[in-house]
Amino acid sequence: MKFTLRIYIFIAIIFILNTYSNYSQSLQITSCDTLITGTTGGYFSSASVCKNISLSDQYFRIKIHIITMPVGQAYSVCDLKDCWPFTKDDTVSVDPFKLKPDETTGNFMHLDLYPNDKAGTTKISLRFFIDKNEADYTEYTATFIVNPVGVEDDNNPTLQSLFIYPNPANDIINIGISKYLNHNSGTIEIYNSLGNPEKTLQVNSNTENMTINTYDLSAGTYLMILKSNGTKLLSQPFIIYR
Repeated sequence: MKFTLRIYIFIAIIFILNTYSNYSQSLQITSCDTLITGTTGGYFSSASVCKNISLSDQYFRIKIHIITMPVGQAYSVCDLKDCWPFTKDDTVSVDPFKLKPDETTGNFMHLDLYPNDKAGTTKISLRFFIDKNEADYTEYTATFIVNPVGVEDDNNPTLQSLFIYPNPANDIINIGISKYLNHNSGTIEIYNSLGNPEKTLQVNSNTENMTINTYDLSAGTYLMILKSNGTKLLSQPFIIYR
């Protein structure tokens, strides 16, 4: 009887250990943005870093699950290689990524939300899981609180989305801006997902269309802002893929 009891206890301990180890035995999220707030006039980014805490090379993939999202909003993910197309559905990365022991995903991973002028709260779960063992995973939930634009934006009837094509882009992007400047000169400012400026370009008053070289920009999500006389006229996020 004692022997049988010991067997049951041993089995229970093994079960508990396996259950615990199946949850992030190989991967660990070392940093992530879980709460992001702003207005419908911009875009939102949740950066994250995942680390291989095992003693061997690991191949992992990424799974996105939409917990809640207002109609009209969309998201994209920039992984270690490319930026995904915009979507509003659950998604899983096609190809696995490799991490050596103690290696991290660095500053490449970010989940980007595009409100498309739709206010509301969006919650998205991002999961890193081992390619051959989906039970071995780590995840976090990003909550995006999108508020309507402020009074200062409501009083500016020209503030709207800037048409950029292609988007996602590779080496060049094209924009049509003549109708927004109203024969005034202006500037185009490009910011990365951390809010740091990447480019500032002068725009002449007679410029109708403009082509911008983006070959020197790393893969990721950027925000383009058109200004005239120091006043923000338009803004639009865009993606660079490699």
